[in-house]
Amino acid sequence: LTIATESDGDIVLGVTDESKILIGGSPSNLEELADKIDSEAYVEYNSVAKTVTEVNIKE
Repeated sequence: LTIATESDGDIVLGVTDESKILIGGSPSNLEELADKIDSEAYVEYNSVAKTVTEVNIKE
């Protein structure tokens, strides 16, 4: 998953079975996330492991 940030440029993160993927607060999956490219999102991630903890796409 590549996230474009306002301050740090692009960050490439891995997605694990424990990563939460949400769209508008509702559970989703990677396939639906692919339809939301360039959407604004809230992202929590592990900066050491470079993995997504939670991504929530704004609707």
